Amino acid sequence: MNMFRNAAFVTMLLYGGSLLAGNQIITIIDNDPMTTCLNGGITIQIWDDNGTPGDTGDDVQIGGDHYVCNGLDGAKGDPGEPGAKGDPGEPGAKGDPGEPGAKGDPGEPGAKGDPGEPGAKGDPGEPGAKGDPGEPGAKGDPGEPGAKGDPGEPGAKGDPGEPGAKGDPGEPGAKGDPGEPGAKGDPGLACWDTDGEGDMDAEEDINEDGLWDTVDCIGAPGMTGPQGDPGEKGEKGDKGDPGDPGQSGLACWDTNGDGNMDEAEDTNGDDSWSTLDCIGAIGMTGPKGDKGDKGDKGDKGDKGDTGPQGPQGDTGATGNVGEQGPTGAPGASGEDGKIALVKTTDEEPGDNCATGGKKIQTGLDNDGNGTLNAEEIDEEKTFYVCNGDTGTDGTTGANALVVTTDEPAGEHCPNGGFKLETGIDANGDDELDEGEVTEGSTRYVCNGTTPDKIEVTGGGGCSLTLL
Repeated sequence: MNMFRNAAFVTMLLYGGSLLAGNQIITIIDNDPMTTCLNGGITIQIWDDNGTPGDTGDDVQIGGDHYVCNGLDGAKGDPGEPGAKGDPGEPGAKGDPGEPGAKGDPGEPGAKGDPGEPGAKGDPGEPGAKGDPGEPGAKGDPGEPGAKGDPGEPGAKGDPGEPGAKGDPGEPGAKGDPGEPGAKGDPGLACWDTDGEGDMDAEEDINEDGLWDTVDCIGAPGMTGPQGDPGEKGEKGDKGDPGDPGQSGLACWDTNGDGNMDEAEDTNGDDSWSTLDCIGAIGMTGPKGDKGDKGDKGDKGDKGDTGPQGPQGDTGATGNVGEQGPTGAPGASGEDGKIALVKTTDEEPGDNCATGGKKIQTGLDNDGNGTLNAEEIDEEKTFYVCNGDTGTDGTTGANALVVTTDEPAGEHCPNGGFKLETGIDANGDDELDEGEVTEGSTRYVCNGTTPDKIEVTGGGGCSLTLL
């Protein structure tokens, strides 16, 4: 909740003229989506300050709550036409062989092709199985007879022994001489020669590149095999070269698409064509709140000395309202917007505020931490709410009143909205009569379709803008 104290500031911000009497404050409360504001928004309250600064516990609220609601998101645009088919890219590098798919049905045998070049020498195969025993060798010469030993006792016949372990395979034999090359086969039909006549017909140049080659022989894709198990994640590849820059799109303010900065497309009249000229209409307004209970009438104070009248400031000229431009084509969905934050700190007496006051800083929460950091503050939008000089007690002023009524679609609000009238209750009947409405203070809050920007504009040369 943001609280501002000082009648002069409240008058400038909301009413555009000398409207609020006494020491009054205004509070602005951020609202999450609720029944009153389906898409969120803010609540504006005005209080008559009767006690401790910053404490509204014993203050009297002037009028009821006023809601400024965010608009509802617009409907999603129709998808654009598909772009033209791009030129075929360069063939990619050969990938690693995939897992073998399920065995398909055998295809028709193709025509006999020319014999290929002899392949590289393969790795030696596994040793073959042990061959049959060879023929017995020639009988060797008998050795010298040994001395005759004494005959031993004949032993019992032993059991046959277990067969010995298989020996290690021998070294592979030397590579044999290559055989004579076979006779050259008959030339086969080219794969692109679908009619088999040997001519390069136009309809056989499938990709229409003026060449008849294997690129024209690509058949229809086969059925997809079962999905294999995911492989191990490969190492991160080198960063590729940056692609060519894409064609510049139309600026959002270029409603007629001619690429020129037309005067009618500068919707905010700042002689600059930017995204500020692309802001949609104001969001829909929530329903009017119930009227608060009437407060007790205060005691009449002593009449104070009349203070000197300050110089009247120059009134700025009101610019002409331009004609509404044609509705542009739906743009692509933008990135999520940043949340706007407000930071309020005490301002000591000095150059900015002679008697002290409040320093108001705003900016976007770029890092999403919910705190307005120093680097997120928009210095151009920093302003100060200064305390006024303490004057002598004056007579009790009349109450300020605010009346909100529905505004039909028309000159002030193309989509309807509500009208905000303010004034001083001169006769003390707690009703804002026609003659009590402050001239030039009437405001209009119009319905719209986007919550990007809410503006409350009107006479007096002031405006309230919430981003």
